[in-house]
Amino acid sequence: GATGAFMWQKDYDEALCGRAKMSSAGGEKVIFTGDFRGNNSNVFAPLTSTSCDGGESQSAAIACFDVSADAPVADWAVMMCGGASATFVQGDFVYAVGYLESWGASTTLAHAPSSTAAKCTMTGEHGGYLVKLQKSDGKCVWAKDVPEFSRVVADANSVWGMTSDDDPMKFDANSTVTPNGRDLIMGKFSASDGTGHWAAAMGGADSDRMYDMAITPLGPVAVGYSSSESTTVGDVTVNNLQQNVETGQSALF
Repeated sequence: GATGAFMWQKDYDEALCGRAKMSSAGGEKVIFTGDFRGNNSNVFAPLTSTSCDGGESQSAAIACFDVSADAPVADWAVMMCGGASATFVQGDFVYAVGYLESWGASTTLAHAPSSTAAKCTMTGEHGGYLVKLQKSDGKCVWAKDVPEFSRVVADANSVWGMTSDDDPMKFDANSTVTPNGRDLIMGKFSASDGTGHWAAAMGGADSDRMYDMAITPLGPVAVGYSSSESTTVGDVTVNNLQQNVETGQSALF
C-alpha cells in the first residue's frame, strides 16, 4: 500500500504455471492470465475450476482476483483449451491473447447480454485468440481467431496484438504476413467488434524480437531487441550500433 509494508503472500502449486502475468483492474482488483491444469481445483477459491479434458490437459486461464483480503479470491475465471499470454484492461473491458487448441471442436465462451454465442465462438484455425471480456464478470463481448499474439494493448477505439516470428502468419482468408527473417508482427482491430484493419511485419533481415507493449495517446509503443544490421518501421530506419562491436550482437529498440 502507501508504505510498501508486507501485507500477505499466497503460494500456488503447479496448477497455475508458465507465462503468468497480471494487469490492474482498478481498486484492489487484478486480472491474472496464465496456464492452468487441474480437476475441481480450488486455486480460484471460492470458484472451483477444471481444465480441458477433465483436468488432464492445460487450459488458458483468465481470472479477476480481489486482493483486498488476507489472500486473493477470484470473482470470475474464464478457461480455454490452450494457453494465455497477456491481458490489457481498457475502461470496463479486458482484452486477452494467447494460443488456442484446434481439435476439430469450436470454443464458445459465455457471452454478455449485449453479445451472442456466435460472436464468442472460435475454431482455433489460426493458432491464437483475441477476446474482449466484460471486466465486471468475464462474459465475452466478442472473440476472434487470430495468430498467437504475445502482447495486446488497446484504447477506446482500437486493439493491437503483437508477437515476433519467422514463419508466415495467416490472419484471415485474405491476409497473410510473411516476415523477413524473424520480425515483429502486429495486427490492428476495432475495439467495438474485432474487425481487422491491417496486419504488418516490421524489422530487418535478421532476428527482430518483441518484448513488451504499452499504449500512449498517439498509439502503441513496442520494445524489443534486434540482431539485424538495421530495422525499419514505416519510414523510419535505425542502425544497430552493436554491429560495430561484433556481427550478430543484439541491440535494444
